[in-house]
Amino acid sequence: MNELARLRPMLPSDCRKPFSDPDWGYELKYDGYRLLADVDQGKVELRTKSGADATKWFPETVRALSGLPGQQVFDGEVCVLDEYGRPDFVSLHRRALSRRYVPGAPVVAYIVFDLLIADGDDVMGQPFVERKRRLTELLKQPPDGVLALSYIETEGEW
Repeated sequence: MNELARLRPMLPSDCRKPFSDPDWGYELKYDGYRLLADVDQGKVELRTKSGADATKWFPETVRALSGLPGQQVFDGEVCVLDEYGRPDFVSLHRRALSRRYVPGAPVVAYIVFDLLIADGDDVMGQPFVERKRRLTELLKQPPDGVLALSYIETEGEW
């Protein structure tokens, strides 16, 4: 469970305007809190991109991920989604200020972008497409509250 101490989220590339390129993959932007999740034989640890322990902040995410097999580290975003599936950052921020779950608080979803450790092996050096394939396979039937984010190939302007 100490994998998160050495890892940082895989941050997106910044560009001045949208572009299309056959060598790039494009993902939707979710407005939430970036979280790394270390899942190790049913035990789950969550860390923010600055390294703060967020495990107690989002117990529904911990419960959802605890059923996954093996040892995996995910890079994703925790979000409160409205009835249309749009991120509601204000509700998420209000909830997270307490640094713990409060009964009646809005439920979060964990949107997983990337797989950094797969079955205990560091896969960060593998191509993006291969990590996405492995992530999709691992989360083929994701637990409630967990979404594996797909990507759009080549058509960034779209």
